[in-house]
Amino acid sequence: MSRRARSGSAAHAAVVMLVVAAALIAAVLAPPARVASAAKSSKPAKSSKSKTSTKSVPESLQVLVTIGDQTITRRDVQHRLDELPEQYKANYSTPEGKQQLLDRMVEERVWMMEASRAGVPARPAVERQLEQQRRDLLIRTYLNEVMANSPSPSTRSRPPSRCVTCR
Repeated sequence: MSRRARSGSAAHAAVVMLVVAAALIAAVLAPPARVASAAKSSKPAKSSKSKTSTKSVPESLQVLVTIGDQTITRRDVQHRLDELPEQYKANYSTPEGKQQLLDRMVEERVWMMEASRAGVPARPAVERQLEQQRRDLLIRTYLNEVMANSPSPSTRSRPPSRCVTCR
């Protein structure tokens, strides 16, 4: 790779890092209601309409962050929290922990958007790896279910022994 190509990709990486940092700063500094209303319209909402519209939307569907055309709602954060292994859930159940989780989700979305723009999902090597991961997951899930449903060796009844010395 030429020195010029390396400096160009380094510059692109720096720009991506700045975009991620800006998105994270915006997510942290902007109150949730403000981010949600900014996504809906550029005009400031009247206070009476604001109260009505907030009550008409279930809290779980309240938009916390908008990144491009994608949103992250309270429900999305709760689903991610529910997916965590038990030993980590307590760390993210506090308001500070949920904010950390939201920050992580924003960062993931920004990186995914950048990867898509760069054409990463369409690369043959990436497609092959994703397909392999899918096959592995399906096989592992099936085998775990089979193992969970079959009796353990200690609970199986043993057939009568034909060995004369074992009787």
